[in-house]
Amino acid sequence: MLRAETAGGGWNLKLHDAEGNEVGSGVFPLIVNEGAEVAWWKSLKEEERHRWMRRAESAPTVTGAYLAYLSDESYLDAQMAGDE
Repeated sequence: MLRAETAGGGWNLKLHDAEGNEVGSGVFPLIVNEGAEVAWWKSLKEEERHRWMRRAESAPTVTGAYLAYLSDESYLDAQMAGDE
């Protein structure tokens, strides 16, 4: 489940057993590193930049693209934790 931006963004993970009972949970916030945004953007090829700008549809800026990337990374972290 997507976390509210006011809660730091990212994802909440809830694990359920076969009967639907919650058996675990986790929080996977967006971790924004100051200064990393520009380095991340500069490391991308042009087609990757366009892809992330499309993913940042509500805020098509470098910052919006970086936050979309961080959201995807947070989701993948939650997904890997759920698969363990």
